[in-house]
Formats: sequence, structure tokens, C-alpha cells
Amino acid sequence: MSSPPIALPSIVDAYPERARAPSSGLDHYFHRYAGRVGSSIKHRPGRYAERSEQILGRNSRFAGKTDVELKDHAVKLRRNLRVNGLRSDLVVDGFALVREVSRRTTGMQHFHTQVTAGLVMLDGAIAEMGTGEGKTLAVTLPAALVALAGIPVHVITVNDYLVHRDATEMAPIYRFLGLSVGEIVSTISAEARQKAYRCDITYCANNEIVFDYLRDRLVLGDRASAAHLQFESMYGNRSRLQRMFLEGLRFAIVDEADSVLVDETRTPLILSAPGSDVDRREVVEQALIIEQDLALDEDFSIDRLRFAVELTPVGQDRICALTANLDGIWQSTRLREQLVKQAIAARYVYLRDQHYVVRVGKVLIVDQHTGRIMPGRTWSEGMHQFVEAKEDCEITPDPSTLARVSYQSFFRRYVALSGMTGTAREVAGELWSVYGLPVVTIAPRLASRREYLGATTLTSLDEKWRSVVAAVATAHKKDCPVLVGTSSVSTSEQLSALLTEAGLQHSVLNAKQDDREAEIISHAGERGRITVATNMAGRGTDIRLGPGVVKIGGLHVILTEYHDAARIDRQLIGRCARQGDPGSHQVIASLEDPIFADTGYRPVVMLAKLLGACSPAIVRAMGPRVLRLAQRRVEREYSGMRQRLLIADDQLNSRLAFAGRSE
Repeated sequence: MSSPPIALPSIVDAYPERARAPSSGLDHYFHRYAGRVGSSIKHRPGRYAERSEQILGRNSRFAGKTDVELKDHAVKLRRNLRVNGLRSDLVVDGFALVREVSRRTTGMQHFHTQVTAGLVMLDGAIAEMGTGEGKTLAVTLPAALVALAGIPVHVITVNDYLVHRDATEMAPIYRFLGLSVGEIVSTISAEARQKAYRCDITYCANNEIVFDYLRDRLVLGDRASAAHLQFESMYGNRSRLQRMFLEGLRFAIVDEADSVLVDETRTPLILSAPGSDVDRREVVEQALIIEQDLALDEDFSIDRLRFAVELTPVGQDRICALTANLDGIWQSTRLREQLVKQAIAARYVYLRDQHYVVRVGKVLIVDQHTGRIMPGRTWSEGMHQFVEAKEDCEITPDPSTLARVSYQSFFRRYVALSGMTGTAREVAGELWSVYGLPVVTIAPRLASRREYLGATTLTSLDEKWRSVVAAVATAHKKDCPVLVGTSSVSTSEQLSALLTEAGLQHSVLNAKQDDREAEIISHAGERGRITVATNMAGRGTDIRLGPGVVKIGGLHVILTEYHDAARIDRQLIGRCARQGDPGSHQVIASLEDPIFADTGYRPVVMLAKLLGACSPAIVRAMGPRVLRLAQRRVEREYSGMRQRLLIADDQLNSRLAFAGRSE
């Protein structure tokens, strides 16, 4: 007996999206903990086993058919799906068809783990698959089936590189089935965007689709009801729908779901317009001059986790004295203190080659989660202008806010939402409480052959980098390819200089080499290759091993610093030993790593250093524990920031507002 059809969004509505009623903070806490238990019981991997076996068992039914017969079957399946929806027997038939089409067009056929992941995503859940288990191919199963049912599908991932790679590699499958494929990257024109969004399946980066949605909301204005749009659709080219990018938020599959739906949600996304041409340089430069007369700890304190500056009473008095002879804005206590705090943040918090790079006289923000430049993005409330002045760049006009939305609010607007990632279990409660998405963990197809060589904790940064160079040299002598993960552009360049000094030829992948990403990654798994990379190599990157590399142990990964979340560390480590290949990894960290400056563990670090002077074994024992404590503290802090933003969103309103008003 077949199960009832899986619900799908309507294909009739002009611009479908889901409205969500606000909820209280108590609701969030209840759903995070109590809801997680219920969802994990309901969505166990075993509930998909029977259908998965049925799909694999149908392989012989399609294997003997010609290409023409398969395409005819796809046409019949499309009609059936549009009439009956995603009925269980049609899902089995459709998945089996996609498997055979994939084998013929790409040379890859979905394994049982990928089939199970496809069923999980079709069921509106997050499929957690180990790194290297083939998530890119798994997504073609639900994406193709939903698109055949007449529902436009958005496959959302974390950057332009993965958008282009995945859309290009998977396009032959979709096109064989008669489906169109589009891709949204930051460099395409408005006309090309409209065309891509009107395809059956659209691959896009998360920030690109959110900003396109905000642009659509500006076109809609206050008259955005379904009735308004349905009525306007009768006017053809004069309808506002003709000027919009998206055609609604019907069905989305989010790749790297923990990064998109959790890590990147601490701040709202703001669509801005060029501000006034009033030159702020004089005010900004004056604030930077005043800031130089203030002392850290005595006049102000810094919270690097929140990117916040707090003035002490002594600092407030000193600012008042320093601005006594200045006119205008400097006579307002609130405004002068705000300006000086921004100047302090520009100097101490926003760091060059870590949070931004300077290219051709422009300040370009670097995404801390992906390590990539975010073109066109600026910090709000004048912060960008302070950093520009600090770097002696041309100060751009302070933009005015047109519209804003948080990632949480945006993704909860999808009528149907699902996703996949290699690292979700740590944030399973948050994914359930915010989006109603359960996490289903799928066991790997093959046993892991990844070897852990241990963690080394040293007292100083100099010791750490010497140890890293020695570890690279040791692996290089065996002719193993080596990937060294660093936290920022500056540290990758620092390590690069040390490797050059040691005579070790290597490649560097960071925000300054983003145009060479595909080339560098394509060679990173070859014998004797050394690659130094920021987070750009940490998610979605498939480093394929060159000839003979399996026999010498596979790729060796060196983690040089713990990241804000343990999930990010696991992503980097997951670049090695993929799909049953061998590989190894080790951690070489220091008690002087920035994570301690951000979490207030300096007294503990000082104690560890003092004890370590007597016995290095103490540092080796204490180091990993203290590092993990610091990491967990960051994770808790960031989780609280996301929680507060979400509660504020829900309490204010569930609809977008414009011209700077919150939702």
C-alpha cells in the first residue's frame, strides 16, 4: 500500500511564499530541546530503507531501455506527477529513472546512501552525510523529481564557485529529462538573472538569492498580496511580476545547510542605495585622531565576539575633554562617543587581511565562514567609511537602507524547505526550532580510512609555525599532497613566506587568489603538492587524488587553528579520506591563537604557559582542553546572538518592511 502524496506548493499562485506567525522566546527554547527529540524519533534513517531498496531494485527496468525510451518515460512521469503529486510509487519510479540517466550522462550512479539522502530531502529534512559521500549528486534526485512535478526548485549553496561547479556537472542529468538549468552568480546581469530564475532548477548562492528577493519586495511595495498579484498577472507585460527576479519561494534545497541556515544568520542582510554626497572624511578622520589618544583597558574595552566597543567612565571624560574645542556634531555626547567607538573598532576589531582586503584602492569584505570576498557588500552604520579612512582609501557615501531581512526570516518563507550537509548534528536543535527541519544522519557507504595523528599545542605562535613547517616538510618527503588550513589571508601569507624560506614550493588559496580557485583545487591532490588555504578549501571542495597518491597514504590535512565552531574544523578535515580513500590529519595549535583573545581565557593561558615552562607535558595535556572550552564558549555566544535576532524578528513583525524599517 502506497503512502499518501508528499505535499507540494501550488503552481498557480503568482508569487507563493509562506507566512509564519511570530512566536515567543519560550517557544524557541521549547522547540529547540523538546522538538528535537520528537523529530529524531520520527525521522530515523530506517524509515527510508524500504523505498530505497525498491528504487535500487528497479535498476534493471531502465538499464535495457534506449535513450529515446527513457526520455519518453520522463514525459509520462512528468504528466503523472503533475496530476498525482509526489505519490510514493511515483517517487520510486522517478528516483530509479534519475539514477539511470545519471549513469548514462555523467558516468556516476547514485549509491544507496545517496538515494536515502534524496528521500530525506524530499521529506523536508536535513540529510547529514559524511564529507565526500556525494551530496552534489544526491541533490539531483529530489531536485529533478520536484521540477518534473512542475515546481521550480532553488538549489542554494555557499558561494559562486560551488554554484557554477555543481550546475555545470549536474546539468546533463536535468537536460536529458527535459528540464532547464540556470545559475545565479554575482557577475551576471539583471536580464540573465531573470532568465536563470525562470528555469526549472536554479543553482544560486545564498546571499545572491536573498538580495534578489529584497529587490523583488521593493518592486512589490505595500501591495504584495496574492490577490493583487493575481489580478495584475492579467495585464501581461505591465504587471510588476515582469520586473521581478524570482517567481516565488516554492521549494529550496540548501547545500551546506548548517553554514547557510546557522553560521551566517547572526546579522540581517540589508539592501542599500547610494547615500548623500556629503563628504564625511573630515569627521571620520577627526574621530580616528581622537581614538589614538585613548588607551585600551583604561579608556575602553573590546568584545571581539560581538564586534563591540565599550567606553569606560574615564574614557568618556577623556573624549569630552578632547572634543571641547570642536563644534557641531562633537558637542553631542551620544554622537561623539558613537563616532569614537567606531574609530576604535576600525583600528582594533576590523583587521586587514582577516576581515577585509584592500584591492585597487577599495575595501572588500571577506566572508569569515567561506574565506571569500563578498563583492558589493559593505558594513552598515558608517563602519565601512571608517575602515576606508583607516586604509587611506576613497570614502564612499554612507548608503541608506532600502530593505532588510534576516536569513532566518527569509528561509522560513519557503513553502517547502530541505537541505544537506556533512556537519549538522551539533546544531540539530537549532535547525528544528527555527526552521522545523529535522536532521537525519546517514551512515557512510564505506568505512573511513582517515588517520588522526593527534593534536599538538604549543605555547607561542612562533613555535607553532615552526612546527607546521616541519610537519609539511615531513609529509612532503613522502611525496604526499598536503593541505594546510589557516584562518585568514594574513596567516596564509605568513605561512607562505615561511615555507618559501624553507625551500618548500607551494600554492596559496585565499581571497586574493579567488580567480585561481578552480585551478589550485584541481592540482591539490597530486603527488608532492603543498596547498595553503583559508576556509575557501573547507566546504564543498572535492580534492581528487592524483595517480599513485592512494598508495602513499592519500591527502594529509594540517589544521593550524581551531575555528569558531567545531563543525568548521570537521569540514576542513573532511577534505581528506573521502569515499573510502586513505588520508590523514593533525592539529598544530598555539595558546596564543586569536580564539583566546576573543573568549577571555587569557588568565588560563598564562597559567598554562607558566606551568609549561616547567614541563611541556602540562601544555600538551591542558592545551586541547582549554582550546575546546574556548571554542564552545564562542559557539554558545554566537548561538545566543542568533537566538536574540530571531526573537526580535518574530516579535516585531512577520512581514518585510521597507526604507529601513524592521520586519
